[in-house]
Amino acid sequence: PVEVKNSVFDHNTHSSDGGGLYVYVANQNSPVTLTGNSFDQNHSDGTGGGAWLKTLSIEGTDMTVGSSVEGEGNSFTSNTAETSSAGIFIATYCNMSFVGNTLIGNTIPIDISHFGATGGGVIIQYAGTGEFSNNVIQNNSAPSSGGFGVGTFLEGSIGTINMNANLISGNSSEDYGGGSIAMAVLSAPIVVTNNIIVDNSVTGPSSTVGGLNIAIPPYATSVQEIEVINNTFVQNNAELYFTGALAITS
Repeated sequence: PVEVKNSVFDHNTHSSDGGGLYVYVANQNSPVTLTGNSFDQNHSDGTGGGAWLKTLSIEGTDMTVGSSVEGEGNSFTSNTAETSSAGIFIATYCNMSFVGNTLIGNTIPIDISHFGATGGGVIIQYAGTGEFSNNVIQNNSAPSSGGFGVGTFLEGSIGTINMNANLISGNSSEDYGGGSIAMAVLSAPIVVTNNIIVDNSVTGPSSTVGGLNIAIPPYATSVQEIEVINNTFVQNNAELYFTGALAITS
């Protein structure tokens, strides 16, 4: 197992991925856990300004970032990345939990012109179930054509995405796609409940939505079940945007 706990990562730089912390696990049965850490003003010339985490095994490598226990969440503040995911990048083939974390003021500082450059706050890619709850995602930003999911970008394939009780506010992008939350999913149900999503914005000629953007790729094999219930959307330049084969409950 890999555990990083109660540590401070401050003003570090890396010429590739992972400005503050880089974790790459190829072995089975090696779960990764981050709790109680602080990532402040780190910089990556690649992806993951604060931290970059990836596991390759399809067995026993669940990813846990933060906790519902007070004081065990992680903070990501004022980190930068040249390509995408200024706060933290996460990729796992197993289950993912991202709970009780704070991401504030993380930035992609240059113009990125391709779809993959996204997520000013956090990018999470996973194949199992995903829990994204009780996080604070505020004032993250990305430039023109790099803003898809500038606060949060979740990409899953099989297990249910549960997104509950997050505060997502003040995130902004100059162009193209969800100023606060974007989800790209192949076959997983999506449950979005009890979130406060306020004052997020996307500007520019090809902007779509500042609130919640859910996209199902055209090659997905089934209709997606989506529940968007008891959320608060206020002063986003557009609230909701859905594309693909969807079955929506709201």
